[in-house]
Amino acid sequence: MTRAALWFQANFPGDVLYAVKANPAAWVIETLADAGMTTFDVASEPEIELVRELVPDATLAFMHPVKSRRAIENAYVNHGCRIFALDSLAELDKIMESTKGARDLTLVVRLAVDNSGAVLPLAGKFGASTFDAPGILAEARRKTDRLGVSFHVGSQCMDPNS
Repeated sequence: MTRAALWFQANFPGDVLYAVKANPAAWVIETLADAGMTTFDVASEPEIELVRELVPDATLAFMHPVKSRRAIENAYVNHGCRIFALDSLAELDKIMESTKGARDLTLVVRLAVDNSGAVLPLAGKFGASTFDAPGILAEARRKTDRLGVSFHVGSQCMDPNS
């Protein structure tokens, strides 16, 4: 696993985040951290707490696009999470209210994409439509200097073209 993590980091031109929900075993998280992967995609408060316990200096990205106000505030105030995903203006408002208008956030707008190649397609569940995304991105840009986009091709995606 260490060799694969090192190879991936060396050959992928972007930031590498490990999605904890894929396998939250402590040995996996610790092995990846030891190999230099220290940014984790967390989707729940238990995942945040697990990573914080195992890798105290990790960068946390709360990538579930729908979160409670309490979870956002806890992630921001108590765990130093500064990266949040969203797919609607309502979620953007929640994030801004729960962080008291913080200016140190990275906001990541999740886009809806065709994921018909997945065993469990998530189309229609999460992600901003091509109609809504420009407005959400524009409003998020007004809230932060650090803005990104993400997408999810679905779980157990069997089509490499996706």
